[in-house]
Amino acid sequence: MSDSENQEQLLRLMRYHSTMASKGVSLDEYVKSMKEGQKKIYYIAGVQPKDVAGNPFMSPFKDSDVPVLIVANQIDEMVF
Repeated sequence: MSDSENQEQLLRLMRYHSTMASKGVSLDEYVKSMKEGQKKIYYIAGVQPKDVAGNPFMSPFKDSDVPVLIVANQIDEMVF
């Protein structure tokens, strides 16, 4: 977070849980999987996908194929 010289390279290494992937995904992978017309990156703070499933903020995505990133660490929230 404080290494501005290597910020871009470090960001490419980060992986996140996603509602649409069984393994960690990078931001680049997320952007490539965005649906046509999707202009925003959606994310929610939580530990695991199962932990956020009942979160009311996930309601709009329940029957949707729009991926949502799950940021599990405090540093992840600061990155976003």
